[in-house]
Amino acid sequence: MNRCTKKFSLKWGWTSKMKILEIKLKNLNSLRGEWTINLADNEYKANGIFAVTGSTGAGKTTIFDAVCLALYGRTPRLARITASSNEIMSRGTGECFAHVKFSTEEGIFVCKWWQARTGGKPKGTLMSPNHHLEKYIEGQEEGVSISTQPKATLKEVERLTGMEFGQFTQAILLAQGDFDAFLNGNATTRSKILELLTGIDVYSEISRNIALRTGKEKNKLDEAKIKRDSSIPHDNLGTDEEISRDIHKTRELLTSAEESFKNLQEELNWLKLIRDIKDELLRNEAAIKNHERVLADFTRERARLEAGLRAKNILPVYSELTAKRKQYAKDKASCEAKRQEIMNDSTELRRLESELLPQCEERLKRLTAGIPDGKSPDVIRSEVSRLVKSFSDNYKDKKSSELDKAKAEKTLKDAQAQSDSARKEEDEARNKVNELLNVRVSVVLASERTKLKPGMTCPLCGGLVRSDSLRRIAGDSTGGDFSFDEELRAAQKRFNDASRASQKAQAEQASCAERLEACREKILECEAKNLEIKSSILEIITPLGIVNQKSCEEITIRINKWFDEAVKLNEAITDIKGKIQSLSGKNNANRKSLDDSVSALSVIETELKELQERFVFELKMQNFSDEKNFTASILSDTELSRLQALSKTYDDKMTELQGIKDDRTKRLKEEEDKAVSTKTLDDVKTLYNERDNEIKTLSDKLSRLVFAAEAREKLKSEFDRLDKEYQAQEKIYNNWSAFDKELGQLNGGKLGSFAQKITLRFLIELANEQLRKMNGRYTLKAPSENDGNLEISVIDSEQAGEIRPTSNLSGGERFIISLALALGLSQISGAKAKVESLFIDEGFGSLDDDSLNAALEALGEIKREGRMIGIISHVSGISERISTKINVIRKNEGTSVLEGPGCSRSKDKERK
Repeated sequence: MNRCTKKFSLKWGWTSKMKILEIKLKNLNSLRGEWTINLADNEYKANGIFAVTGSTGAGKTTIFDAVCLALYGRTPRLARITASSNEIMSRGTGECFAHVKFSTEEGIFVCKWWQARTGGKPKGTLMSPNHHLEKYIEGQEEGVSISTQPKATLKEVERLTGMEFGQFTQAILLAQGDFDAFLNGNATTRSKILELLTGIDVYSEISRNIALRTGKEKNKLDEAKIKRDSSIPHDNLGTDEEISRDIHKTRELLTSAEESFKNLQEELNWLKLIRDIKDELLRNEAAIKNHERVLADFTRERARLEAGLRAKNILPVYSELTAKRKQYAKDKASCEAKRQEIMNDSTELRRLESELLPQCEERLKRLTAGIPDGKSPDVIRSEVSRLVKSFSDNYKDKKSSELDKAKAEKTLKDAQAQSDSARKEEDEARNKVNELLNVRVSVVLASERTKLKPGMTCPLCGGLVRSDSLRRIAGDSTGGDFSFDEELRAAQKRFNDASRASQKAQAEQASCAERLEACREKILECEAKNLEIKSSILEIITPLGIVNQKSCEEITIRINKWFDEAVKLNEAITDIKGKIQSLSGKNNANRKSLDDSVSALSVIETELKELQERFVFELKMQNFSDEKNFTASILSDTELSRLQALSKTYDDKMTELQGIKDDRTKRLKEEEDKAVSTKTLDDVKTLYNERDNEIKTLSDKLSRLVFAAEAREKLKSEFDRLDKEYQAQEKIYNNWSAFDKELGQLNGGKLGSFAQKITLRFLIELANEQLRKMNGRYTLKAPSENDGNLEISVIDSEQAGEIRPTSNLSGGERFIISLALALGLSQISGAKAKVESLFIDEGFGSLDDDSLNAALEALGEIKREGRMIGIISHVSGISERISTKINVIRKNEGTSVLEGPGCSRSKDKERK
C-alpha cells in the first residue's frame, strides 16, 4: 500500500456494528402467509454460514428482498413501492409486510414496513405503504417508537446502520447479478459506484466550486471595470466655466418667461369669466322662452270633458309616451347637471392650480430660503433644540457652580477662623511649655540661691530676691507637695493636641481654597461655552428671520413656530396636489359619462319621436285635434286645484328666471368695465401655451445643466472609489485564478479523478487479499498514476505473470474476481459500520469444484472474522458443503414454504 492509499484508508473507522437478528415477512411473492426466520438460533451462531436453497423461482431471493424492504422500503429488483404500484405482494392477498430485527452498538431495533388494501381485502384499493422504526425491549411485544413517518424512518435507519441503500447492497446484501457490476462496467459505471460507496464525490464538488468561484470573481472583476469606466464623464456641455455661464443665462430667461406667463394667466382667467357669463345668459334666455311656451300650453287646457270617453281608448299609448317623455327629460336634466358639475370642477381646478398651489409654494420657498443646502426643516429644528438644551444645561451648571462658590467662600472663611483659633491655642500651649522648661532650668539656680544670705547678690544672676516659681521649685526640691513634672506633662499634651488641631485646620483651609478656585474656573468655563453655543444658535436662526430673541424659551417657541409653518405648507401643497389630481380624474370621468349620456339621450329621443307619431295617429282616429285637447279631456275632479297650484309655480319660476337674467347682465357689465385685456380668448390661449412651453423648455435645460455640474463632481469621486474597488477585486481574482489553474475544473475531474484512483487502488488491495485466499493464481493490477481511466488488469501467475484484460476472462474466472471485488467493496461500503452479516445471492453456478472450494474457503475466512454469511444458490455443491440450510420448497398454485433452523409460520394470524 503506497503512502496516498494509506492516508486515504485511515479516514475510515467503524462507528457501529450492524447484524441481522431476525426476519419476518408476510405475503411476499410466493411466500404466502406470515413467516419468521430467527438468525439468532444456536445453529446459525455455531456454523456462521448458511445456504438458502431451492429450485429456480421458488422464492429464495424474496427472503433477502424482505430485508431490504423492511429497512429501506425498496428492493434491488424493484423501485420504491407506492400506493399506485406493488409487484411484490402475493396475488390474491389484501396485505403484506416485512420486519427486520437488527443490532448496532446503540441497541436492538425493529424496522417494520407494511402495505395493505382497503379493508384488507384482495380486491381493495391499494393504500400508501407504512414504514416505522422501534427500539426493541426484551420481554415486551411492542418496542419504543422512534419514528412513524417513512422519510424520518429511512433517515434514522441510514444513521443507525451507517449505510444508504446502495451501500447496503454492496456491504451486506450482494444482490443477484449486481456484485459483478464493478468488474463488467465501464469507467463511467465504476466512477459512479466509487462515488456512491465512498462519498469521494466531495472532491469533485470542491474542484467544481473552485472553477465556479474563479468564474464568479472574474465576472465581479468585469463588472467592476464596467462600473469604473462608466463613471467617466462623457457629456458634450463644454467646460465647467461654460456650464456655469449657461446656468446663469438660463435662469435669467426663465425668470422673465415666468413673469410674462403670470400676466397672461390673469388675462386668460378674465376672458374665460366673460365667456362663461355670456354663455349663462344665453342658457337663461332659452329657459325663459321655454317656460313661456309652458305657460301658453297651460292656459289652453280647459274644455276637454266631452272627449273623455274617446281619450280612454288611447290612454295606454299616452301613458307609454308620457313615461318616455319623463325618461327623456330626466336624462336630459342629468346631462345638464353633469355639464354644470364639469364647469364647477374646472373652475375649482383652475383656482387650485393658478392661485393656491403657487401661493403655498412661494411661501414655503421664502420660509426655507435660509436653510443650508442638504438640510431639512426637521434637521434645523433638531440642531437648534440640541443647542438650546446644551445652553440651558450649561447655564444650570453655571448657577450650580455659583452656589458651590458661595458655599466654598463661607466654608473658607470658617476654616480661616478655625485655623486662627487653633494657631492661637497652639502658641499659648507652646509658651506654657517653654515657661515650665525655663523653670526647670532655673531649679539648679534656685538650689544655689538657697545658699545665699540676705543682702547678698546671686553669683549667677546678680538678683537679690527669689521668685515665687523659684521658691516653689526650691520648696519642691526640699520636699514640698507641689508636682512640677505632672504640670509639665499636662502642658506638653495640651501643646501636642493644639499643634495637631492647627495642622488639620490649615489643611482644611487649603482644601477650601482649592474648591473655591475650582468653582471660579468652572463658572468661567460655563460662561465661555455659553457664548460659543449662543453664537452657533444665532448662526442657524438669523438666516431664517428669527432675531431679537431674549431667552431659550423664546428661541424654542420661534423655531417650533417656524418648523410648524414649514410642515403645514408642505402638507397644504401635498393636499392641493392631491385635490388637483382627484378633480382632474373626476372631470375626465364626468366628461366620458356625459358623452355616454348624450348618446343614450339620442336613442331615447328617437324612440320618443316614434311614440309621438303613433300618439298623433291615435288622436286623429279619436277626433282629437291635438294633444292639449286630449290631456284636458282626462282631467279628474281634483285637477282644478292642482292647476291653480301649478299656475303659481310657473309664475314664481318666471320671476326666478328674470332675476337670474338681471343679475348676470349686471355682472357682465362690471367685468367688461375692468378691461383687463384687449386680445381675444384664442389669442391669449395661444400666447399662454407658448409661454408655458417656453418655461418647461428652460426649466428642463436648467435642470440638465445643474444636474450635469453636480454629476461631474460626483463622477470624479465615484471614479476614484470604483478604481480602488477594481484593483482590490483584481487581486482577489488573480489569487483564485492561480488556484483554479492547479485544481479547478467545472466537471470536477481533477480532484475527483485523483480521489477515485486512490480509492480504486485501495479496493484492489482488498480484493487481492480475498483472491490470495480463494485462488493464488490471480492478482489484480491497478491503472498507473498517469493513466486517466479506471481500467483493471489481471496478472495470471500460471501464464508467466501475463497481464490479461478483464474482457479475456472465462465465466468462472470472472466470478472469482468479481466476488473478490464485491467483498472488497463490501469492506469499503461498510466502513462506517462493522458489518456482521453478509448475504450473497446466486453467482456460484459458473465455478468448477476447485474454484467453488476456494470461494467457500474465502467466505469461511470472513465467517471466522465474526460475520454471519448467507448464500442463495441452486448449485448442488453449495448444499453439500454447507450444513446449515434454509430450504425454499415450491408447493401448489405458485406458493412456497420455508424449512430450516429458526424458520416458523404463524398460521393463526393469516387473514383470509
